[in-house]
Amino acid sequence: MPESSAGVVRDGIPRAPRRFLERPHLHALLDNDSPLTVVRGPRGFGKTALLGEWARSVQPRRAVLWVAGDAHSDRDVLARLTGRSVTSASPHELAQAFTAAGPDLDVVIDDADAVGEDAADILLAALAASPGTRFVVASRSRSPFDEPDRLLRFDAVEIDPSVLRFTDEETEAYLLAAGVPGARGVASLVQTVTAGSALEVFAAMRALESAAPPRTARDLGAHVARSVRSTLFPAEFVDSATDLLPFLRAAAASEQLDARLAVALAAEASIDLDTDLAAELLDRAVAAGLGWWESTSESPVFRFALGARLSLDAEARDAEGAHRRKLLAIDWALEHERTLGAFRLAIEIGDLDLASDIARDDFRQLMLGHPREVRDLLSALPAGALGAHPLLSLLLAVIFNARHEHRARAVELLVRAVLGAHRMRRSSSPADRIAIRSLEAVGYRVIGAPERGAKSAREALAAIIAIEDGAAGRFSAQLPMVLAQIGITLYYAGDVEHALEAFRLSASLPVVHDSLSMLHGLSLDAGAVAFGGDMPAAERAVSAALAHDWPDDAFVGYSGTFLQLARAWIALERGDAREAREILDLLDGELATTEHWAAILCVRAMVAVHDGSASETLEYIRAERRRRRGRRQTSALMRTALEVAESNLLLASGRPGPALDVLANSSRDPRVATAIARAALVSGDVERAASALARVSAAPHSTRIGLEIDAIAAALVARGVRDAPEGGARALIDALAENGLRSPLVLLPTEDRELLLGGLDPATRARRADYLAVVMPDVVHRSAIPALTERERVVLRALFTTSSVTEIAATLVVSVNTVKSQRRSLYRKLGVSTREEALARARLVLPEAGTRD
Repeated sequence: MPESSAGVVRDGIPRAPRRFLERPHLHALLDNDSPLTVVRGPRGFGKTALLGEWARSVQPRRAVLWVAGDAHSDRDVLARLTGRSVTSASPHELAQAFTAAGPDLDVVIDDADAVGEDAADILLAALAASPGTRFVVASRSRSPFDEPDRLLRFDAVEIDPSVLRFTDEETEAYLLAAGVPGARGVASLVQTVTAGSALEVFAAMRALESAAPPRTARDLGAHVARSVRSTLFPAEFVDSATDLLPFLRAAAASEQLDARLAVALAAEASIDLDTDLAAELLDRAVAAGLGWWESTSESPVFRFALGARLSLDAEARDAEGAHRRKLLAIDWALEHERTLGAFRLAIEIGDLDLASDIARDDFRQLMLGHPREVRDLLSALPAGALGAHPLLSLLLAVIFNARHEHRARAVELLVRAVLGAHRMRRSSSPADRIAIRSLEAVGYRVIGAPERGAKSAREALAAIIAIEDGAAGRFSAQLPMVLAQIGITLYYAGDVEHALEAFRLSASLPVVHDSLSMLHGLSLDAGAVAFGGDMPAAERAVSAALAHDWPDDAFVGYSGTFLQLARAWIALERGDAREAREILDLLDGELATTEHWAAILCVRAMVAVHDGSASETLEYIRAERRRRRGRRQTSALMRTALEVAESNLLLASGRPGPALDVLANSSRDPRVATAIARAALVSGDVERAASALARVSAAPHSTRIGLEIDAIAAALVARGVRDAPEGGARALIDALAENGLRSPLVLLPTEDRELLLGGLDPATRARRADYLAVVMPDVVHRSAIPALTERERVVLRALFTTSSVTEIAATLVVSVNTVKSQRRSLYRKLGVSTREEALARARLVLPEAGTRD
């Protein structure tokens, strides 16, 4: 792939090297309608090989003329067309020659840096007069062909070094094609070290083919630097650049720099120059193929080709001066928001305290913007170093946790991070105290135990609220993300009040970097409110989130998940189950990796109750839970929520007995007790329903659960089991309408709902006409089959063989009193008073009873 191995020229076009990677996406950029395409990149970025491959691919359709921009190009190539050198030929003659070569001609000018201004003027004038001709020029730095006015005149297409770099996929494909052992596993490391430079990927490939291949970024980088040095620094260049090389060795402390930083780095090496001279020297480095200029909104920034920087940096002999220069480079990188460069340099000089501070202050950028590079840098650190720097452990753990195959490693790192955080709790820095407590909160949540992290989350929230302006320094830019994360821990720990406080504070803070931090807070607030059952508030929260201008894909990623769940809840409670399902379908791609998978499944279960797809959705949810078996991937709160969801789906499938069996009978959780009461109501066991409600009616609960309790209580009143409270059904309908909820009524047996609505007074019907106009689905019905517990089923089976309570107790190894108690409950549920009547009814509840004599 390197240009030096581009091969022998045949008919003007270089032959492809032996190890070559086809790059069709770059062909698509070269196949454009512009008369002028400019390709720029340092030495070793594969320009010649790319253009040769492309030229051969277009030859069947167009004529191709290959021109090497060296001292002999005029005489040896273009002279064939005009009979004279370019500088003595006229544009008219050249245009005629281009036309004679074919109606459609591509002129490829390689190494265009060597073409003079006069020759470029004549060539471009000829191009303007030749409608069927296109120029594709390649250079290391800006050539006469890509002066701004010329680019504008021809509406030129520019392909810069960042486009020429190998992508992650291309690096992997190249290593696989070369037969590198373990290519898939090391491709990421190669990409981190080489930054996609073709020359350096080739060098890395050769190093990995050796008997003792390097396995860390540092070792592989050293191999690459040694391998490419002779190509990047040929003897003739070294001999002619005695003034340039000392400057470049000092400048190589940083992989990116502007002229101001170059002056400061040179000064540390006792080289005196001004910004103009520094820029001139960096221009010479670009011309030599050692790097390139990146245009920014502030000022041009020079970026070293990685192999060149590593080679030059390795030659820096003054260790103390090199360390000082790299600290200057880190300060510059942070000032210019080049976080990865600063982080890489901090690790390069072994200052893990500084690297930890950078991770604290720019956690989100490193985690989301550069996960592969950060993973490769941190994975090379010893376990003890990571344990002593818990924020680095957390950063690496979060990156590993995004991939299923790395979850075990992620949990190991999280445990190490939490243990390390405990040892640092007395840190005096406000930013550190917030970061450490937040780390604990997030760490416990990710391993499935947010309850253990709730205290740390509340402490972090209190510290953020109390912090004085400016006290957090650069870390303040991370506070929206930190608040969102500690809020999620609090939410999944069941502390909804403090979770909402954290979400709303997250959304209210000024956005310093990406606006998705603000979206995340708004999204979490909307989702949490919708789950709680205050739908008007949820609609306001959704409207607030949608009022901003977000990226197109923002709502289907992690930051937008809860917003989509809120929208699905709103549609469902409005009576539109189809829209709710369509919204949830947007999250299908997230389900396998998001920590909110259980919340998504809970909403999907309620949609299935409404639209009649309960049975298939139940199997889908159970399959998803089995797939995660053995992994603590969600909190106790959400595990309970899933059990309640399964119970509701079983009720909607006409199976009230199993709906009770999936619930923990002894639970005092209001959600579980409410689900037990609902299943008992469907089964006709009104006493058990009333008892379950009595256990939790005074316990704290959400608006949604409270109205589910009230709906079941109203149904019990309608059945004559309870005395009617003041207001009765009217108060229930008013509360449901005001909160925009219909699910509490949908979950009731249809017969009970009709009793309730049929008993409404005319005034309430008129006042709530809009609410009552929405048709609610008939999905749950009173069961003709009583729901028995497993113990009651065992006693019923025993009654087939004996009427003796003593014999049954002995067989079951329980007390006589226990059997008597179970028998009384059994007779009551079956509506019988004798053994004979019970056996006659047994066929309703025991499938095998129908085969008995």
